[in-house]
Amino acid sequence: MGHQQLSLSESDIETIRQVIARRAPDLLPLVERLASFPLPSLALSDEEAHELSLVLYDEFVENGLEENYEPNEYGRKLDTIIGRVVFRG
Repeated sequence: MGHQQLSLSESDIETIRQVIARRAPDLLPLVERLASFPLPSLALSDEEAHELSLVLYDEFVENGLEENYEPNEYGRKLDTIIGRVVFRG
């Protein structure tokens, strides 16, 4: 009776790839590992998932919020992705 983890879609992977390419290109090998096996808990260690999530969170704070600090559409997408990357099931 385990928890089923949601996988990342191709669109999610592409969003991650774009953010990481801009902000932390040294982490691109992790994104490529996710692309080939998009279950974060099996593709990444806890430390690797944490590293990716920090970069994605910075992107969320800088580009994913409206002036009233509510998430915009991009922010909601990033929030979902971050949740899937850090949830370790």
